[in-house]
Amino acid sequence: MTPAELKAIRAAMGVSPERLGADMGVTGRTVRYWESGRSPIPGMAARLLRRLAEAEEVAAEMRAQREIRS
Repeated sequence: MTPAELKAIRAAMGVSPERLGADMGVTGRTVRYWESGRSPIPGMAARLLRRLAEAEEVAAEMRAQREIRS
């Protein structure tokens, strides 16, 4: 996962670095370091972030379907 991919995932989720960090058990500063490329994104964190992105996509699709039905 690249820093840009991480930043895009976080932006799509609509959360701050602090919130994402808290959800992942790291600090907001760590998330900002990952996003800037200052620190490498650990493999486990990248896998978790990909799953979060997939879950966000599913949730967005479900919201869109509900709006269509309304």
